[in-house]
Amino acid sequence: MKVLVLFGGESVEHEISIISALQVANALKVEHEVIPVYISKTNKMYYDEGLLDLNFYKDLDKNLKNKKQIKINKDENNFYIKKRGLLKKKHYFDIAFPVVHGKGMEDSTIHGYLRFKKIPSVGSSLSFLSACQDKVLTKRILKSEGINTLEYVHISNINEIDNIKLSYPLIVKPNNLGSSIAISRANNKKELKDAVISALSYDTSVLIEPFLENIRELNISVLRKGDDIEVSYIEEVGNNDILTFEDKYEGSSRKGMASLKREVPANVTRVLKNEVEEIAKKTYQILNAKGVIRIDFIVSEKVYVNEVNAIPGSYAFYLWKDKYDFVELTNIVLKEARRETFKEEKLIKTYNKMDIFSKLDTSKSLKKTGP
Repeated sequence: MKVLVLFGGESVEHEISIISALQVANALKVEHEVIPVYISKTNKMYYDEGLLDLNFYKDLDKNLKNKKQIKINKDENNFYIKKRGLLKKKHYFDIAFPVVHGKGMEDSTIHGYLRFKKIPSVGSSLSFLSACQDKVLTKRILKSEGINTLEYVHISNINEIDNIKLSYPLIVKPNNLGSSIAISRANNKKELKDAVISALSYDTSVLIEPFLENIRELNISVLRKGDDIEVSYIEEVGNNDILTFEDKYEGSSRKGMASLKREVPANVTRVLKNEVEEIAKKTYQILNAKGVIRIDFIVSEKVYVNEVNAIPGSYAFYLWKDKYDFVELTNIVLKEARRETFKEEKLIKTYNKMDIFSKLDTSKSLKKTGP
């Protein structure tokens, strides 16, 4: 199969997308032909085989200087990319595999673009992607279905901090960002103000939650395989403090999230294991997820869903090693994407039961009403 891997884009998680995409591409190359398309921070698309080499990005501006932009298109039922220019060669592909992170890309932007062009792609529905990017919306949906999430305050203006009733310490996050960008702990009002100002410089609204002490942070990945929903190993990460962007990625950028210090499988009781797995599967179903996702939990007196990652860093492949290697994992999501595409293609997309226009009195309905 010819697979178009899309990555990068106008997002503060741009660099993380590159790392994740190269990992996915390396797995895909074992059994498929990979067509890499890098999206710049100004959303220009480029194709070059050198894009699969991490060294290309060490001097990105120089290496892109003489590269031509491409466009994605289709003729009849065939999809292709083509560099700009009348006689440029078309590179055909069968399916798109977006590996993007963050607001402006992962929030259904790139999937919506592909959907508009009727290009089959790996990933979840537009509604799921949008909901997962919005942490507050995710909380509201899950809470309405009886799943525990932390109490919170949602603000969009620095002046609103005077109305916050939560007790310190607090954790402050941009509502629509991931990868722990601009996340802070606040122990008093001054620190809260500084944290909110910082978060609002990255996003239009801020999520504020209580910072719980002596917790466990557990993550699990979920996927659909045919009619079954499967869960991965549970991992335990963190040291009861905030994991920053630097903690997650700068230690070993080539490995991305896979390089983070973790315990896999986590040392948890069977009761806790069963509870986390059950909540993870229920969350996957409630949100109508597709493909591979990762769900992050906080365990204190209760088990709370902290965040849902629609396109997890490193595609969460390291959590599936007991069941599937990375090659098998990518094949599963490709197969599921093709299955979803087939179901979608069978749907009726127009409604022609009524000849509306023949019954309209156009002399009245189109009568000029303005100056």
